Amino acid sequence: MFLVVTSAFAQSQGKCVKGNCTDGYGVFEFKKDPKTGKGDKYEGDWKDNLMDGFGTYTHANGNTYQGQYKKNERHGYGTFRWVEGDYYVGEYEMGKRHGKGEYHSVDENGNVYVDKGIFRDGEFIGPDPDAIAQAKEVESHQNALPAAPTKVAPTKDTPEVSWITPSQPEETTYSVYNFKACISSKSEINNCVVPMIPFRGVLNSWGRDRVIL
Repeated sequence: MFLVVTSAFAQSQGKCVKGNCTDGYGVFEFKKDPKTGKGDKYEGDWKDNLMDGFGTYTHANGNTYQGQYKKNERHGYGTFRWVEGDYYVGEYEMGKRHGKGEYHSVDENGNVYVDKGIFRDGEFIGPDPDAIAQAKEVESHQNALPAAPTKVAPTKDTPEVSWITPSQPEETTYSVYNFKACISSKSEINNCVVPMIPFRGVLNSWGRDRVIL
């Protein structure tokens, strides 16, 4: 449900019940509906008799907005929540969803749908190009990593078997440990306390639970 709610405001529409609703921080209650006895309320920053800064606007129907304001309009970053369960978190421009954001909607069966990316004038236009480029960069980096660890065969100096990755440009010197000092194959390398000889290479950090005793 893409509902755009604006907050037209004039001081004559209600009264300031706490604080400074002119230039400062205050709580303003709008006139209540005579049928429901409920009304909107704003609590937050004010400038020149206008909602301006950061605040929380609670609508009479239960919908809420918490975030930045500029001259009575949602402007900047904020979160709008509908009582039905939908919510939007992201950027606003003069009262409309505009910029980067996420819209989460829930259907009658409880299924959640997410539109994440770029919004223009309140409408979702597509994924964020910057996020796509970043994801591709991460994927490229992951593909460049070794597909599997290399098994180091035991020698007279290192009678136990360990798993390491092939040497990398950023290789670091580590100490090989006597893995019989480890009680369980789930033990971390740092818990193997009997040092053996050093070697050049990179420990396979994701394979530390695969030490062969």
